[in-house]
Amino acid sequence: MAAPGARSCSLSGLLPAQTSLEYALLDAVTQEEKNNLVYQYLQKVDGWEQDLLVPEFPEGLEWLNTEEPISVYKNLCGKVVILDFFTYCCINCIHLLPDLHALEDTYSDKGICPLIGF
Repeated sequence: MAAPGARSCSLSGLLPAQTSLEYALLDAVTQEEKNNLVYQYLQKVDGWEQDLLVPEFPEGLEWLNTEEPISVYKNLCGKVVILDFFTYCCINCIHLLPDLHALEDTYSDKGICPLIGF
């Protein structure tokens, strides 16, 4: 059974909702209005979790700095996760590395914000 307001059973259903939120945030004047908009968005998409299918990482990936392969559902479910797609030949990617390192230092020991680089 689809969640109310769900557009499809995939992550693509999030894009229209996120886009609407972004435009509403641009029109919001006060921080309280912005907070309420984000809260309403989170309430709306929270009910979609049964309908949003996040694929598991494929088997056979090589992982660094982990004792075992990472599982979307076993290790990451319920957490804010930063997926960073980068290459060392991209100067913008290299400039971002200190910020990612700071996020990892701040949050990784709290189990809040895993950082996964691709």
